[in-house]
Amino acid sequence: MEKLNDLRTQLMSFNSDPIVSRIREKYNTPSFFEMIDKTRSETAHSAFLSWMLKGQGISETTADTPLYLFLSVLTKRSLQQETAGTLLMNQKVRDAILSRKIRLSNVETETEKSVSELAELAYDSCDSTTDADRCSYLSQIIANIADRVDIVAKCNVENCDGIKQLILVIENKIDSPEGKAKATAKRKKSMPDEYTKLSQTERYYRASYQKSTSDTAVIYVFLTPKTTESDFAGIQSNRNTLKKEGKIAQSDNYININYQDILNGVIDNALLLQEGSITQRTRNFLEEYKNEITYPHIDNPKTHLNIAYPQIDGIEDLWERFRFLFHSIVYSTVSNKGCVAVENDSDTSYYATSNRVNIPDSLQQFFSREEQKTTSIDKFCEVLSQNGSQSQPINSDTLQSADVLNLLSEFADENLEIMSTIIGAVKFSSPKYASEADELFKVLMSGARDNTKYFVAYNGKSLTPKPVSKSEVAYLMFRKWAEENNATIEQMRVAFPVEVNPYYVSGKYFQHLFYSYSPNNKYYFDGNDQKFGKSVPCTGVWDFYHDNQHEYCGMTNLKMWRKDAFESLIVHVKNNLGDYAKYLSIEDTLGNQIL
Repeated sequence: MEKLNDLRTQLMSFNSDPIVSRIREKYNTPSFFEMIDKTRSETAHSAFLSWMLKGQGISETTADTPLYLFLSVLTKRSLQQETAGTLLMNQKVRDAILSRKIRLSNVETETEKSVSELAELAYDSCDSTTDADRCSYLSQIIANIADRVDIVAKCNVENCDGIKQLILVIENKIDSPEGKAKATAKRKKSMPDEYTKLSQTERYYRASYQKSTSDTAVIYVFLTPKTTESDFAGIQSNRNTLKKEGKIAQSDNYININYQDILNGVIDNALLLQEGSITQRTRNFLEEYKNEITYPHIDNPKTHLNIAYPQIDGIEDLWERFRFLFHSIVYSTVSNKGCVAVENDSDTSYYATSNRVNIPDSLQQFFSREEQKTTSIDKFCEVLSQNGSQSQPINSDTLQSADVLNLLSEFADENLEIMSTIIGAVKFSSPKYASEADELFKVLMSGARDNTKYFVAYNGKSLTPKPVSKSEVAYLMFRKWAEENNATIEQMRVAFPVEVNPYYVSGKYFQHLFYSYSPNNKYYFDGNDQKFGKSVPCTGVWDFYHDNQHEYCGMTNLKMWRKDAFESLIVHVKNNLGDYAKYLSIEDTLGNQIL
């Protein structure tokens, strides 16, 4: 109890910390995009960025307009990413931005801009006598292609050594990957074979680049929240891998940036403008969008990534004061009686079995060479405590206590947004702790999946020789109820309505939890089954997953039994299924009786 009270004291200190309180207050009210269900909508974000780059509500005499600030970000990233023989930004434009002599006017922006219109601008600079093939290619694009670019910005330019017009071609990717070898043709038109074989960014570049002698400079931009500072730093040596992961453009002619650049380089600087240089309405819009892109969205923990992270004063000091607590909380989210298993893609990045723990890369420097891969939990806690803050009351006994693990994991469940924001902010802003925070972030997001396993029994007889997942528990509950009641699918739908799982209740995916299955036509349908008729007897072999290794009478395709849905199912069974609930027993691997 003494160690548990030490932990409670640390949690109280964390909860009352002024920095944590400010972060928590920020998330009491959802963002506007959250309220209209557009948090990860590329078109919604593109529309806002298009508006922002126009600079509406900002005085024309202001030097640091959003477009100029955006160009400054591109200047920094282009210098970082250019390779020998590749020029990502017109030198005249870049030098004019660096010297601040450039003048921008008549800014126009457009979303979903037709590629054929960009090709027309390129065609105007094309000399048919010296570059007939290029002109012919552009003519085909103009006539036949219906591709559209996410954002295009155009403006007039002065003081730029002959450059009179600037065009920004921006491809925006929030979650979706860059389109593969696919293009869109105008109705009843045929596309050039070469064009259809290119990726999105390659197609847009080939359709719109200007000759070097043109007075129009075109800058190509690939924007995504996926790319981190470490990705940018390694872009020269890791380009192919980053392309496969969708973190940079497939075309090497694009400047790659992230939403953190938009936040730090454009929005935060625009908000520094003095009264009179920016209207209150525009300031409010920028503040609201800043709130949006820094709002943590835990929709899919496996692929979770904030769009951007806020700059938090004192974040490194907060990390040092609660560093060991952060590790303990994250550890608890993936712990099961001292066993940890966290998958990151195909690799296990942080693993412990029994009383051994694999040391995160970010902490290996603190351990002796012979302990580089694994160590005891005692040693892990000792070394982490020595290299964290001076007074760390939590030790290995605490970490292996079921009571402590329960308290910590419950804290993580209720404070996932706060934890992800703090760890993410450290990851993006602290040179000292960035790699350690990156390691913990992966563990936290994996742990957010809540991979607790369960034992299931009915009337004293075990249905699970080994622990099973939430989905498998749900399947066993459904199957056993069907067997006990010789149930039809219609009866199953009454006993287990779709409302027990919030993921499906929207009707976006299924109207019911249970569907008939046609082995011949290979699809699920609602109504008369060709073999069994309307009421399909639910006997024989059942499985959740549709593959060719199983035969079905009735089945469910439900895999999405997250913590809230699972708890909803348990409550439903307790309240509605009488004697069946009395005979059913569900216990987690920590010995907690769930039902």
